[in-house]
Amino acid sequence: MPTPEATILSQHCIEIFEDSLNRIWFGSYSEGVMYIRRNEYRMFDMTDDLSSNDILAIRADNDGNIWMSNTHGLSCMSPDCQITNYFEYDGTQGDQYHEKASLLHSDGLLFFTGNHGLTFFDPGLITPNSTPAFIVIEDLKIKNESVSPGKNENVLDCNISYAEKIVLDHTHTLFSIDYSGIDFPNSRRLTYAYKLTGFDQEWNQVGDLRRATYSNLKPGKYTFTVTAFNRDGLESLHPATLEIEVKAAPWLTWWAFLFYFILFCATIYAFMHLRIKVKLQQQRLELDHYEHEREREVTEMKMTFYTNISHELRTPLTLISAPVQQLLAGTDPESKEGKLLQTVSRNRNRLHRLIDQLLDFRKIEDGILALKVRQSDLIHEISAILDDYISSASEKSIVIEYTFCESPSDIWYDSDKIEKIMHNLLSNALKHTPPNSRIRITVQAVSFSQIQQRYDGIAIPEKKYMEISVANQGEGVPPHKLNEIFERYWQVESPTGRRPDYAGTGIGLHYARKLTEVHHGSITAELLAKGGMIFSFLLPAGDVYSSTEKETAREEDTEAFPDREDISGTEDADLIDGDKAALHEHTVLIAEDNIELMVYFRQMLGDRYNIIEALDGIRAWELMQKQYPDLVLSDVIMPDLSGYELCTRIKQDPALSHTPVILLTAKTSMEEQIEGLSHGADAYICKPFNVDYLLLTIENRLSNREKLRTFYTTPQLPDDRDEIPVKMNTLDHQFMENLMKLLENKLYDSELSIDELAREMTFSRTGFYRKLKGLTNVAPADFIRNYRLKRAAEMILDGSLNLSEIANKTGFPNYAHFSVLFKKRFNVSPRDYRKRKES
Repeated sequence: MPTPEATILSQHCIEIFEDSLNRIWFGSYSEGVMYIRRNEYRMFDMTDDLSSNDILAIRADNDGNIWMSNTHGLSCMSPDCQITNYFEYDGTQGDQYHEKASLLHSDGLLFFTGNHGLTFFDPGLITPNSTPAFIVIEDLKIKNESVSPGKNENVLDCNISYAEKIVLDHTHTLFSIDYSGIDFPNSRRLTYAYKLTGFDQEWNQVGDLRRATYSNLKPGKYTFTVTAFNRDGLESLHPATLEIEVKAAPWLTWWAFLFYFILFCATIYAFMHLRIKVKLQQQRLELDHYEHEREREVTEMKMTFYTNISHELRTPLTLISAPVQQLLAGTDPESKEGKLLQTVSRNRNRLHRLIDQLLDFRKIEDGILALKVRQSDLIHEISAILDDYISSASEKSIVIEYTFCESPSDIWYDSDKIEKIMHNLLSNALKHTPPNSRIRITVQAVSFSQIQQRYDGIAIPEKKYMEISVANQGEGVPPHKLNEIFERYWQVESPTGRRPDYAGTGIGLHYARKLTEVHHGSITAELLAKGGMIFSFLLPAGDVYSSTEKETAREEDTEAFPDREDISGTEDADLIDGDKAALHEHTVLIAEDNIELMVYFRQMLGDRYNIIEALDGIRAWELMQKQYPDLVLSDVIMPDLSGYELCTRIKQDPALSHTPVILLTAKTSMEEQIEGLSHGADAYICKPFNVDYLLLTIENRLSNREKLRTFYTTPQLPDDRDEIPVKMNTLDHQFMENLMKLLENKLYDSELSIDELAREMTFSRTGFYRKLKGLTNVAPADFIRNYRLKRAAEMILDGSLNLSEIANKTGFPNYAHFSVLFKKRFNVSPRDYRKRKES
């Protein structure tokens, strides 16, 4: 066979037949039929219009037509290879025939046998059907329901077969038209085509399907035409037609659009009339709005000024605060100088509180001041606050009396906010209380029913409250001004119009009210019958705070500096520059653009550390590349390169990433502190700072290298090995991990050099030396030797090898030399070390 397909057909061949043209035909199961004549061959199957691929018998008639019986009817192939199929409804006895059961009789009759019996016919008597089919429309369905005349909303007034036109409304979204052709010889062989003029672009050839379905036609007029074709392709002489009109929905008719137009014009008129009225009203309101806007702008200018000046005051306050602390530490508190310094310190603390109050006040106005409440003893808190005012009151001959309730006073509150409320009320009382008078403080538990008439705006009524009152003897305020006392920028005036306190800002009591309200409490002021005033505020005794308003962990407070960082942790390891010779062991780079503060840092730190000075961030970065300091102390706001950017550069440089960075700034908000730490800073200290706190922070950061050196050079058994005692950033941790793996792989190599190690670690020799010494305070050669001795000690503790084998495995081919170095490192010989372990 000439092709693989022909080979497969030959394997399933059933019938072989040679016709008058010397063509040999092969019939097969599943593969169709094929003929061969010399070098010519051709295959036929169902894709060529055969009724089946199972060819069971083949015969040729006297006209040269090839007849083939199969498992589904008879197929006739004309000399030009056109195929016509015949089935039971064409007049045969059936469609299922037998293998090789065919005969051409001498009189031209063809015989085929099958399950139905014997089928025989004269091929010469088979003529084309020349009678065109007649076609009619049989049925109309709307939404799958047949439509009858006089029913279904009167769509039809006669039978659909006689109807010339139908009218559909907008609710008839789905309709079908059934049609049928009439061909008496063989109606089952009819095929159909239809077209809806106005919707279809081409005729729909649908075979023997006798239904046309349309949905959601647009309003308009259409013509439905359907025609039929008989078995020989002769078309009906008179196609069936039906005029179809689809009406628009009522809201889409011309009169509906006219109504829409009238309504639109009326709307435009009403809109223009209203707009004119609104414009006139706006003109009347613009003057009032202008006045309010001016007031808002002035208020914003004040707030911006207060915020900016508060930030600017922190640097000079630092230059006052830090030296005063140092002088107080070395001065007798009972001496004249000590008392003067204590006065300076108290007023420094007061100034610091005022600055914080201004910054917090801005947060309150912007709605971003957050609570951090915890459950604590309120009476103890207030007692500690009163201690700060007793000496100031005694200087003015004022007696402070206090009465505290005996019931439990452990409630939820923000210690910092309560302290600020009390400082405002107490300082206000001291200013307006004349000498030889009294200030009375009362703390008591009250119920809601006792106080609901006196307090307004309690957001969350509780069964129990703690009421704190501060009463003073003095002039008070005019009764008609009592309601204005908590307004922003309001200050009491004397009958002559002069304010007695020119140092005030007019925001203290407003600030206290806002702090009370964020505690879900309230504050009030009343005039006393015998003269003076009493300020009282409420705090809920129950837990009315959300989880986000509660502290997760209590922070340690320091006097006048509540925002300091925890100094026990560290973010990165420290750096030591082994190439520089200096007076002190460690070097600190200070980046600060304030000359006075730089001079003070030099005086404060110069006795302990070598100092490198840089007046801007760019200069600091340049010095970092050359001198490799052990720690960087940087301001945040500097020209050219900020402290944040300097910190980011340091932490992203593999050779400098271990250098601790402490940011020192006047920015005190938690968001700004978080931003500083997000740049990789090891600590964030707010101005004014506590000198002892700053020194201890620097000392802790620099002491971590000794912990790393001890960790990497102290023998440990596998079960006793702890995690690295110092937290390192990703670059430093990866550096030490790679170095430990490399040293472990090269442990036996006694020829291992610093150059080879640096090359493997992708560092220059100098860069590798500075990096390792900066992290561990040990030179690379000493670190390698100590690591070998540490591993040797661990092998001795393991006990599986003798001492000579251990020496060789750890890179000491000379045992005597190994013994000397081991004893120098651990103060005991290898043999005694093993004996000590065994004992």
